[in-house]
Amino acid sequence: MKPLLARSLALSLIVAALWAGGGFFVQPVRAEQPGREINRGMKALQEQRWSDAVTDMDTVLKADNDQSDLNRATALWIRATAFHGLKSYALAFDDISAAIGLLSDNPAFRELRIRIALRLKNADAVLEDIAKLEKEGGGFKSATLSDAVIYIFRAQAFALKKQYADAEESLDRAIRLIPGQPVFLYSKAWLLATAEDKAFRRPGEAIDLARKAAEVRDSAAVQNALAAAYVAAGRADEAFAAYQRAIEMGGRDRLQRYQSYLAEHGFDIGDEAGRFGPKTKFAIAECVAAGCQLLAGE
Repeated sequence: MKPLLARSLALSLIVAALWAGGGFFVQPVRAEQPGREINRGMKALQEQRWSDAVTDMDTVLKADNDQSDLNRATALWIRATAFHGLKSYALAFDDISAAIGLLSDNPAFRELRIRIALRLKNADAVLEDIAKLEKEGGGFKSATLSDAVIYIFRAQAFALKKQYADAEESLDRAIRLIPGQPVFLYSKAWLLATAEDKAFRRPGEAIDLARKAAEVRDSAAVQNALAAAYVAAGRADEAFAAYQRAIEMGGRDRLQRYQSYLAEHGFDIGDEAGRFGPKTKFAIAECVAAGCQLLAGE
């Protein structure tokens, strides 16, 4: 992979946000001689003040002064990232597409559009951008996280298209590049546990993969994948325990995501929003008993 592409795709554990839930990562893009609003927008992104970043970039993009393509594209990238944080994915997709129209060779822009397209479940857009990155970067063959993570994105796109064998092959390529990376292990566990085609599911293998990931570096996302695998295997008590560990490790954010999922799927959490009380515990137990997997399909 070319050095520019490697730097621009230093994604760390962003995959956790996409497979079984995790944090949010802001990737820097340099503007030339950035103005005050650009600087403020960058700072707002780092502090996850999404609305403030949108407001600042609105000012930049509405300005009637001459701007370089790089500065205008950077403003669009900042606003797209902020819209992503606000879960306004369609607006984010429009902005990052406009940025790519100005600077088509910037891999950071395509990486962001891939993530947004995944949120929109636009698998074809994901695969198209990956193909362009692969062509520009000479392929994803090095044993680096930035190369291997592309196979995770590709696997997600194939999973959206219900091409599960292709998704598994992509995940296996990531694992071969970096065998001990827990993100790749629990991503495959998630696929094998939650595929809509139940004939494709292999819950025993999914449990083993998630446990291996936990041995390397445990996290709420790992426990979530392990819980999904236990649900697929019909091991309700162990699934509930894994979901409880995920809440303990992921804190309030993880709990609220679970509660939102439960409420959307008809399980009553009462007035316990943001609190892990008896009704929420009962709702998770009911969900597990019914065979549902928290956050599956997100």
